[in-house]
Amino acid sequence: MAKYFYRQLNNPRIKKITPSKSNIFALSTKKIVKFNGLDIVTYRWQGNNGKVLIIHGWEGRATNFESIIKELVNQRFDVTIFDAPSHGSSAKSDTTMKDFGEFAQHLLKSTDIDYVITHSFGAVPCSFTLSENCIDLKKIIFIAPPDHFTDWINDVAKLIGINQKIIDITLEKFKKDYDMNPYEMSVSRWIKNVNNIEGLIIHGEKDKITPLERAINVNSNWQGSRLEVIPNIGHFKILDSKNTTSEILKYLKD
Repeated sequence: MAKYFYRQLNNPRIKKITPSKSNIFALSTKKIVKFNGLDIVTYRWQGNNGKVLIIHGWEGRATNFESIIKELVNQRFDVTIFDAPSHGSSAKSDTTMKDFGEFAQHLLKSTDIDYVITHSFGAVPCSFTLSENCIDLKKIIFIAPPDHFTDWINDVAKLIGINQKIIDITLEKFKKDYDMNPYEMSVSRWIKNVNNIEGLIIHGEKDKITPLERAINVNSNWQGSRLEVIPNIGHFKILDSKNTTSEILKYLKD
């Protein structure tokens, strides 16, 4: 059972692609990047109003950000997004969490960007990388961020009926395989070290996947951040909310 649970955590479900609401992805420059032996699909829209890197969440994909990207491109921002390993159109990985995190770190450290926008799990590699490296960013936006890694493990375990003994075995295996202590991994802990970059946290009032209190804790530990709560909206629909897009554009232009 522990092997099954560990495999579930490393193998995100492939979700059905929803029909496109616009032709925005057809207007992008699509590129395949080789990383850790994997084909990673990236998309870029060139602009002259600041460079934005977007990191989607676990079991997400680049097209989740279609509504937000459309408005950023309309405002002439230079936008880059990617399908993480085992997500979207990118290649399948046997160590998805590791490759997801390392590719996000690679882009953050090697790409000339001004702003970062993340959804859900995307805040994890972003906050970790920023806490460990001096990266010159103007602003960061976390949408529906998680906090403690163990909270996420417990949430998944609850969904599929895994008991505490199996959780403990899995966390020890994670510690061994990834050379990181999962009990010390948290967005609020890492972002506390990022004092030179201001941030906006956007969270849905009705988020059942990542409860609002996790965003509140990240906000309280992040000097220079503020929290905007979007009423009556959940974890995924927040990306299509006009209120979310409006808050993003207002914040980037401020």
